[in-house]
Amino acid sequence: PSDSLEGAVGEHDGVSSAVRAVIGYHGAFNFLEPVPRRWTRWSSVGELLGCAVPECWERARLASPLTYVSLDDAPFFLAHGAADSVVPFSQAVVLDSVLRELRVPVEFVPLPDAPHGGPEFESPGMLGRIRAFLQRVFSGAQREGGDASAPETVPPAPQPQETPPDSLPARIPAGGPLSPQ
Repeated sequence: PSDSLEGAVGEHDGVSSAVRAVIGYHGAFNFLEPVPRRWTRWSSVGELLGCAVPECWERARLASPLTYVSLDDAPFFLAHGAADSVVPFSQAVVLDSVLRELRVPVEFVPLPDAPHGGPEFESPGMLGRIRAFLQRVFSGAQREGGDASAPETVPPAPQPQETPPDSLPARIPAGGPLSPQ
């Protein structure tokens, strides 16, 4: 992070505040994805933005975590239920693709029948995968893909696919991909 963001308050001013690992459960990463119930002024996204998405494209783009994905991001662990009716499963799929395109270490655990939250996210198998991920990250032994030692109660993470970079979703450009013509 920028030195100007580090601050000088407290007794730990010599410790970096750089993020070293990300654990993401069923998160919304792209506020410009067309999800009508999330685009209204009174939806959770509308409340965050202070407007309906179609009325404030640039604000939605700037608020979208996908906008800030970069080559030097910390490793990610993503888990998302394919049956999520609150945040579309596609949100995690797109973030996973962008992270892989940029070669940011990512472990993506799709949960085929899981809704938004639930016991699948707190199972011993899932917690074991997260523990193993964090041990790899903080020991410096980061790697992409699944963890062969993870308990069998969680499906293995998908292996990186050889997909041409121009077919992968790009970061959200200024104006947004869905801006009115």
